[in-house]
Amino acid sequence: MAQIMEQIGLQPQLLVMQAVAFVILYLILKRFLFGPIGNMMQARNEEIAERLNNAERDERAMEAVRTEYERRIAGIETEARDRIQEAMTEARRIADEIKEEAHKEAEGIRDRSLAQIEREKEKALKQIQDHIVDLSIDAASRVVSESLDDEDHRRLVRGFIDELESETSS
Repeated sequence: MAQIMEQIGLQPQLLVMQAVAFVILYLILKRFLFGPIGNMMQARNEEIAERLNNAERDERAMEAVRTEYERRIAGIETEARDRIQEAMTEARRIADEIKEEAHKEAEGIRDRSLAQIEREKEKALKQIQDHIVDLSIDAASRVVSESLDDEDHRRLVRGFIDELESETSS
């Protein structure tokens, strides 16, 4: 074997020394380079895993907050609809009250108007009666030569009219 190695150009002592140097270099690199780099990579992996966990936790928290906001918005919308419905109901009630009040006021105005018409009618009848009395007195004083004073004539005519009214009422 030594002869084959020499033919290829390999020297066994040099090969052994290179192997020993390689093992020593590997141990040195493992101790001072691969160990710290491995620790850094492991720390970095742990940091990345922690950040991913934090991100997932934050995402779940954000989802919970979003769900809570959606629930609140739905509650607010429901409350708004309820308030609008209450306002519409209140508006209808107020409108009905206003209509009822207007109806009562219209009836009051009508009743007062009817009472005023009745008073005006009675006043007009009284004026007509007084006018008839005046006409009757003038006619009677022309017919009768005997003259009664104005007050006696009025009394007589009013008494006659009262008799006529009591007869028509019966």
